[in-house]
Amino acid sequence: MQGSVQECRQQEDSEQHLCNLTDRKTEQHLRNLTDRKTEQHLCNLTERKTVSSTCSNCICVGSAKVEDFSTAILKQKHRPNRLVVDEAHNEDNSIVSLSQAKTEELQLFRGDTVVLRGRKRRETVCIVLTDDTCPDERVRMNRVTRNNLRVRLGDVISIHACPDVKYGVRIHVLPIDDTIEGLTGNLFDVFLKPYFLEAYRPVHKGDIFLVRGGMRAVEFKVVETDPAPHCIVAPDTVIHCEGQPINREDEEESLNDVGYDDIGGCRKQLAQIKEMVELPLRHPGLFKAIGVKI
Repeated sequence: MQGSVQECRQQEDSEQHLCNLTDRKTEQHLRNLTDRKTEQHLCNLTERKTVSSTCSNCICVGSAKVEDFSTAILKQKHRPNRLVVDEAHNEDNSIVSLSQAKTEELQLFRGDTVVLRGRKRRETVCIVLTDDTCPDERVRMNRVTRNNLRVRLGDVISIHACPDVKYGVRIHVLPIDDTIEGLTGNLFDVFLKPYFLEAYRPVHKGDIFLVRGGMRAVEFKVVETDPAPHCIVAPDTVIHCEGQPINREDEEESLNDVGYDDIGGCRKQLAQIKEMVELPLRHPGLFKAIGVKI
């Protein structure tokens, strides 16, 4: 009788031991599964963030990500010469200011002449100065220069070295009609001569510049330059200012020209328009080869 009781106890102890082992193994297995799932989930999140940060122009096909090439023509590579427009501390029409670091990065020197390119294929020329308070990613210019580039504060322009700019043989400028109403006297002696005298100012065909003198401010437009399209007005440059003043309304109409930058949203449609317009202009031989007249 005692032997059977002992056998029962031993059997119960064995069963309890097996249960404990099973519970421990099950618990350990569940922990391993949880750790693996957590690790996999974190890896997936990291991969998604990496893909989304490096490819903002992607679309999902099933579980794979492929680049959306329909708007690839609109993508712009990072270029160090593309800068954000900021307000100038110097009101000189011929001056733009950069940080010392940006000037060195672009391999420019203080006093260099540069070409600025804004919206709607607008260009102008200015002299570079350094400004210790200017952020590296910005370029400071006054309102006159911004208007010539058709840009506003916060817009992006590109800046390019212009080492081959020549001294002008002659330039032709005309005043804007509403800025000379009631004025008498010689415009050249009162406004243009003091403005250009020994200043070596660069000018670009089509630019409008503001000149203050005689308690007035007069706007002039550069109608022609020789050589074209830009030059430096040196002491021996001939300045012509004869002719009918330019109508303000005609200039305002040119300010209202529509360009790609004026189309908001609709990226795919904008990409299609840009491709249809620019492809024949850049590769006319391709269209002639397939018999398409441009």
